[in-house]
Amino acid sequence: MEIRNRYNHKTLKGDKESPKGISLTIPGETYTIRELLIKHTQGVLPPGIDRQPHYAEDTDFNSPDYHKINNLDIVDKNTYNNNKQI
Repeated sequence: MEIRNRYNHKTLKGDKESPKGISLTIPGETYTIRELLIKHTQGVLPPGIDRQPHYAEDTDFNSPDYHKINNLDIVDKNTYNNNKQI
């Protein structure tokens, strides 16, 4: 087996990714990093990029709703995981 490094590197077919399935991108709806940072500092994010956090005081840890669990902050996720293991 030949060891590849930066001096003898040749790109192989297995090094590249091939997208599979249907593309979810919308033509003409692209933003540069600069545009995204400017929108972020202005407090205006394009639709579909912003994600509203969920801070529920009445979280029921006995009935998992995975959509709500994914939107919890890190402390609430940790509390959920600790309560789930009991």
